[in-house]
Amino acid sequence: MFDSSEAQARPRDPVHIDVEDAGDLAYWTEALKVDEPTLRGAIQAVGFTARDVRDYLAMRMAAAHPA
Repeated sequence: MFDSSEAQARPRDPVHIDVEDAGDLAYWTEALKVDEPTLRGAIQAVGFTARDVRDYLAMRMAAAHPA
């Protein structure tokens, strides 16, 4: 996970996650409250669209902690 001082106030592209940009990775790991390997795994599973990644992570979290 990146140091929070590396995180940008906003991603360069709010729709897509740029895994080649350290600032983007820092932003999205902080915004989604996940570490980098988890973020990269989600991107590998559903692609680079931020909404798809967010939904995928929420679904995984719900499955891991059923009501």
